[in-house]
Amino acid sequence: MFTESKETAEYLTDILSKDFPEQVMMFSSHGGIIGTNKISHAEARYKIKENYDPNHSSQDDDINYLITTDVLAEGINLHRSNIIVNYDLPWNPTRVLQRVGRVNRVGTIHQKIFIYNFFPTDESDKQIGLEDNIKSKIQAFHDTLGEDAKYLTEDEIVSSHELFGDTLYKKLNTKKTYEGEDEEYRSELEYLKIIRKIRDNDQNLFEKIKRLPIKARSSKAFEDQTDQLLTFFRKGKLKKFIKTDGNSTIEIPFFDAVDHFQCESDSKRLHIPPDYYKFLNNNRQEFDFITTDELSEPSPGRGGRSNEKYVISRLKECRKHSSFTDMDEEYIKIVLDRYNEGIIPQNTTKRIKKRIEHEGNPLKMLVILKMEIPNKLLNAVRTSDSLRYAKKEVILSEYLVGEKSETK
Repeated sequence: MFTESKETAEYLTDILSKDFPEQVMMFSSHGGIIGTNKISHAEARYKIKENYDPNHSSQDDDINYLITTDVLAEGINLHRSNIIVNYDLPWNPTRVLQRVGRVNRVGTIHQKIFIYNFFPTDESDKQIGLEDNIKSKIQAFHDTLGEDAKYLTEDEIVSSHELFGDTLYKKLNTKKTYEGEDEEYRSELEYLKIIRKIRDNDQNLFEKIKRLPIKARSSKAFEDQTDQLLTFFRKGKLKKFIKTDGNSTIEIPFFDAVDHFQCESDSKRLHIPPDYYKFLNNNRQEFDFITTDELSEPSPGRGGRSNEKYVISRLKECRKHSSFTDMDEEYIKIVLDRYNEGIIPQNTTKRIKKRIEHEGNPLKMLVILKMEIPNKLLNAVRTSDSLRYAKKEVILSEYLVGEKSETK
């Protein structure tokens, strides 16, 4: 069951656990809950894989009800199950596709996938217009990308397979298309404009920013109750922001991080408490866990090379297809370049091969590639020192002194 809110997930877990004790698990970016017991983020991910990923080395069947936020819409396979419940629906329909994509995957043993959706009441929907918005956007995806599954209602038309390249796909995901999601689609340009303004108007400050040493650290007052440490890590081209309060350690998005770092020029710099080193160690461990999880990929064996050879051959055959736009041809070129550099993982290639080996329509093959290959892989560049062996660096840290510490 998916919900956008951690609080809603906790509420549903509490209700269902009364009827199904020890069979219900809640998962969010803060970790997991089984019954009344909290478990760490890493332990929760492992537990989910044991119960829901058919490819996991060890399998268990003690969690029958999994309640999660959208943090689980990517990254973990869930196709031992075949039922998805959208307790609430997001404005952005790509999140619905991502949720269903965790269960409706190549390799499932289930003949049917059941999707249940909770829509707002008629009275509520008159105010927010969510139902019409998401239905129309999902149908636009069907018409544009040729989706072959119904996500929301039986009224969806899934027979069309028109494809117009990336332009329309991107338009469906722009801020203008989803009014009300301004926070989700904030642009990094606003911060680049600030830096440019400093460069043009205060060269001394700009030079000082450029020369900030690695591992720079500072401390300021924070509106939360407890102390926290926010650390910016870099490993090659991979960048992560990790935050801890000593008990819970999580990765946070870029925009959340800059909101924490932001302060007025006259803000008072506070003394950095001794807990800094303990908190920094927590953040280091979480960063190591995240990067190990993202970068671990077995080296291709004979089967891996065979799958890769097949996919590359098919892509070369269809690369100049008459129906492709210039952007489509460029996309295929980038994918082929990434294969030549050895960046596309073996498991991704295996899934692509299974989906395209009986597919003769190049337009549908293009859609499969875009669904299976994350953009971060296409944007990656392999150098002589690969990301796997790149040096881990702490760029900067900010200790956030909570209200409880300030009053001591």
